[in-house]
Amino acid sequence: MLAIADFRRGYSGRPVVPLTPENLFFRGLILFLHKTSLLTFCVPGTCYAKKECNADGRWYMLGNQTRKNEWTDYTKCFDKESLLVSIYLGLACNIASIVLLVPAIAIFLVYRSLRRQHRIRLHINFFGALLFADVINILWEMLVSHDQLMSSRNFDLGASCKVLSFLRLYSRSTTYVWMFCEGFYLHRLISNAFKPPKSLLFLYITGWGLPFVYTSIYGLIRIIHDNESCWAKSYGQLQWILYVPNLLCLAINFFFLFNILRILLTQLKSHPNEPSNF
Repeated sequence: MLAIADFRRGYSGRPVVPLTPENLFFRGLILFLHKTSLLTFCVPGTCYAKKECNADGRWYMLGNQTRKNEWTDYTKCFDKESLLVSIYLGLACNIASIVLLVPAIAIFLVYRSLRRQHRIRLHINFFGALLFADVINILWEMLVSHDQLMSSRNFDLGASCKVLSFLRLYSRSTTYVWMFCEGFYLHRLISNAFKPPKSLLFLYITGWGLPFVYTSIYGLIRIIHDNESCWAKSYGQLQWILYVPNLLCLAINFFFLFNILRILLTQLKSHPNEPSNF
């Protein structure tokens, strides 16, 4: 009965219990014996986490009718300064990325000889996807993450917040898919040098349309089953709707890379006196 032996009362008069496996096992018994609705678990040297017990003897659940989770208050465990530093570092990286991307895109667009080339057009779209993702990330960090960290308002900010969350998920996915489009085009040029693609329409539709499709599916399911907290919290297995296509893009690009290297090495061995052609 280590949990009962370690039981003590905090300054508020409510039970304070060290957070150990034994105490987690006996937490229901402690609540029953002391007839309190609030139990505080103490993590030595770190923080305090609170759980609330309902009148029926069950833990307070947070969520909607279709999906509820046992709620634990970790607000006192947050290191506000560290979170702010991480937000500011993320903003700095996004701003640095924008500073580098804008001149690159401008150069491609200014020179007609460049923007007429298919590979340069793909570069422009890929850079545009990265720029789009950076802008959305900045808006998210400033309007949602930073705002919620500095205020005590409810986290759910309404439809506008969910639209921004959707754009954040969509923009992130476009970077993966456009990376795939770049790899696909290069692989096509190397493997079929005499039959280059005549049109990029398929890649345009794939790069901007495919992420919109599976992000919209995720958004619709989220609206129906868990339309809370700006969609910032993970929805468990549902997240794989976003993860699987993005991971597939990376995996296929690795295949393209290895196959391109294989083709180049094979050609070099076949034409040892003409390395400049490869």
